[in-house]
Amino acid sequence: MSGGFFETAGLFPGDATIASLAGLVQTFLATLLTGVAVKILDDFLDAAPEDRAAWAFPYGAAALAVAGALAPKVATVMFLASYAVGMFGLPRQRMPSGLPAWVESCLAVGLAALLAGGRLAGAALAGMAAVQCWDDVMDWHEDGLVGQANLAARFGRVETGVAGAALAVAALLGDFSLGVAVIASAGLIWVGERIIKRWRSGSRL
Repeated sequence: MSGGFFETAGLFPGDATIASLAGLVQTFLATLLTGVAVKILDDFLDAAPEDRAAWAFPYGAAALAVAGALAPKVATVMFLASYAVGMFGLPRQRMPSGLPAWVESCLAVGLAALLAGGRLAGAALAGMAAVQCWDDVMDWHEDGLVGQANLAARFGRVETGVAGAALAVAALLGDFSLGVAVIASAGLIWVGERIIKRWRSGSRL
């Protein structure tokens, strides 16, 4: 991927190596910010109406807007891949559009491929599916307590973890820089979420 935003802004002119590094940085930042936006909005929708934070949508939208400014294709394909993976877990549920979730999932994948190309869309989809697998492995007990669907509870923690690893490899093979960005961003978001939870509960890190 090119250094897009930084090159357009006139930074690092004439240095292909630095411009390439800048492209990797912007890919990572766009992926991270898109992941933050998705996490904020997902938590908002999962919360009970009385527990929903009013700041979720403006903060989520701001993160997604900055991601789009940094790397439009990356932000778009990552958001659509996140949506597709999320809807895949509820295949028969009717969405506000009137379509079942699996149809919207397929439409999101198709739109991602159309806008960003099949290779990048495939890498994003594999990366987000890997993250979903690992998230279910870590949250299998908590999800079981509230009756939330969980791949690890359904197929086994080891099997789900291995599937996540295989999907991560597929993401890296599809687009190495995006695959690395997805894995690193997921790790940072997970750590950040745990730190915030402990801070709110008054526990030591």
